[in-house]
Amino acid sequence: SVTAQVRFLRAHFYFSLKRNFNNTPYVDESLDYGTGIEKVKNDQDLWPKIEADMKFALDNLPETQGQVGRVNKWAAAAYLGKIYLYQKKYAEAKAQFDACIANGKTSNGKKYALVAKYGHLYKGSNDNNEESVWAWQAA
Repeated sequence: SVTAQVRFLRAHFYFSLKRNFNNTPYVDESLDYGTGIEKVKNDQDLWPKIEADMKFALDNLPETQGQVGRVNKWAAAAYLGKIYLYQKKYAEAKAQFDACIANGKTSNGKKYALVAKYGHLYKGSNDNNEESVWAWQAA
């Protein structure tokens, strides 16, 4: 769903903000100018909000996508594991990573694995290979 993709991206961007600046103002779709957005403080714990968005993405994204640049369930699972690592929730992180190793696949359906030759990893012809957990697509 589009909502799951958007919540994945929101979790990604707030994760970056949390890592770089710790607490930042948190704004979601419930706030707009004139309804409180101008009063938002940076005193909230962002981890629960980041986790909630990524869990929503994990629960609602498909395993593969028709367009390779779209995130899938396994990208959300791997990212949720990373979010857990940063919070020192090691058992939860391991569970996500174990699931990705056992069952994970790229958005275009390739089972997660290492590319046979390291030098091929960076060839343009090998984009979106079996090591691509999430590859931002740009032109």
